[in-house]
Amino acid sequence: MDSSSLSPYIIFFLEVHFFEDVFFKSQGTPITYNPSSPFCNAILSSCKILHSRFVATTWISSPHFQTAFLQFCGRSPVFSYRRHLFRTSDGGTIALDWLLNADVSGGAFGINGASLPMNNAISQDETTPIVVVVPGLASSSTSNNLAFNLAKHGWNVVVSNHRGLGGVSITSDCFYQLLVWTEDLRAVANYLHDKYPMAPLFAIGTQPLEPTFWWK
Repeated sequence: MDSSSLSPYIIFFLEVHFFEDVFFKSQGTPITYNPSSPFCNAILSSCKILHSRFVATTWISSPHFQTAFLQFCGRSPVFSYRRHLFRTSDGGTIALDWLLNADVSGGAFGINGASLPMNNAISQDETTPIVVVVPGLASSSTSNNLAFNLAKHGWNVVVSNHRGLGGVSITSDCFYQLLVWTEDLRAVANYLHDKYPMAPLFAIGTQPLEPTFWWK
């Protein structure tokens, strides 16, 4: 294989957006949404940043370099989750790892890796919004800094680990399937909605192909 045939693979791997950012940073990013939705219109009118174009840091404008930089040079916050083992109707086990706004707002994040008791940490009439973070492929709550940032900004966060991940053994014949298997997410959403009916419920997928959800 000569160098000319390798060029597309090298360019794809580097995926450097420097020149794209220089020439097109003034252009906004097209947004696809339902214009008749009051919820979408409220979000778009309040979040002006959605109308602007993201411009990466010049010296690390490749998403692959950004991932490597955070892995080797990033400083992850130290905090503790509150774990609840949720049982599905077919006998499966899903680890729901909670990080409450009250856990991080005081600045005492506990010891990383330790598990705090969930018990009745949230009352049933709690109105603080709950956001379910759905980890990406082969990922879990142990590699999710998003939960800490959301909790720090006023959310109660629960990371819904996939079956068999997050240190939990497989207890059923069914294993999770990315994108095509949504029953586990539906079961978790129904459970949270029934247990905390006063709290608005959101969900965020951290995999590029996973969407962002909103439940009322």
